[in-house]
Amino acid sequence: MRQNSLNIYDSYIVGQNIRTIRKENNMSVLDLSEAIGKSEDTINKVEQGIRNLTIKTLVQVANALETDANTILGFSVNVSEFEHKINSLEISKRKQCMEIFNSILDSVAKEK
Repeated sequence: MRQNSLNIYDSYIVGQNIRTIRKENNMSVLDLSEAIGKSEDTINKVEQGIRNLTIKTLVQVANALETDANTILGFSVNVSEFEHKINSLEISKRKQCMEIFNSILDSVAKEK
């Protein structure tokens, strides 16, 4: 069975993130609902964590809020901080960390 919603996130946290970003952008629920073509009820349910987002809706919300999906999902990777930490290691340790990191990514990618 094919699922159309994202199951890799906490609906409540995502809803709170959407609400926070929407308010920071001085948008009402009505404004967001009109921007993405969904009902106010749908937006309210998403913000309350009651309703899941489809990938399509996530992209629409991100575009309407002028942000990215990672921010909405709560995935904040500070690449420059990560890069700085890796680059500050000795070369042998750097290589070891990258191998471990790649192994973790491969393992997670296989889980579906």
